[in-house]
Amino acid sequence: AQLVLAALARPFAVGSDELSITPTLGAVLAPQDGTDFGTLVRRAELALHAGKDRGRGCLVFFEDALDNDAQRRVRMTSLLRVDTDRNGFRFVAQPKVDASGRPVGAELLMRWTTEAFGSVSPMEFIPLAEKVGLIQLMGRHAAHAAAQLAAGCAEIGQPLPVAVNLSPKQLLQPGLDGLLLHACRRHG
Repeated sequence: AQLVLAALARPFAVGSDELSITPTLGAVLAPQDGTDFGTLVRRAELALHAGKDRGRGCLVFFEDALDNDAQRRVRMTSLLRVDTDRNGFRFVAQPKVDASGRPVGAELLMRWTTEAFGSVSPMEFIPLAEKVGLIQLMGRHAAHAAAQLAAGCAEIGQPLPVAVNLSPKQLLQPGLDGLLLHACRRHG
C-alpha cells in the first residue's frame, strides 16, 4: 500500500505541464476487516475519511475504532438535526470587562448537551454542523439569542454590546447582514 501511495504521489506530465497529487488512501485487510464486498468497501471508506481528517498524503488502515467513530457521528448528527430544528442549545454569556472590572460587553457562547453524549464540545459539534448544512440555522438561533441579551441589558439600564462567534461559512452566507438586522429589530 505504501508503494501505491508513493507511485500516486510522483509528478506526471499533462501536455507541457508537470502535475502532482497528494493522495490519501484508506485500506482494509481481508478477511480480518470483513468477508463480504460491501463491508470491505464501507470500512475502506471509513479509513479513507480518517486519513483525510488526519491530513493529506497518508495511508490509514481500517480499525474497529473507526467504525465506532462513524456510529457516533451518525447518532450525533441525528441529535444535532433535532436540536437545531427546535433550538435545543444553551447560550452562555461570557462577560467582557475593562481593567477596573466594569462590564463593557459580553460574548455569547453556544453550548450543547445531550442525554446520549453529555456536554458536547463546540470543537466537535460546530464542524459537524458545517458539514451537514446546519450551521446557518444555528447561527440564526445565536443571532436572536445575542439580540435578546443585548435588549435585556438595555432594558435594565446597562446597554452592552454582545458578540457572537460565526463560522467562516456563516460569514460567506448571503443575507447575513439582513439576518442580524432582523434579529436586532425583533428583540429591540
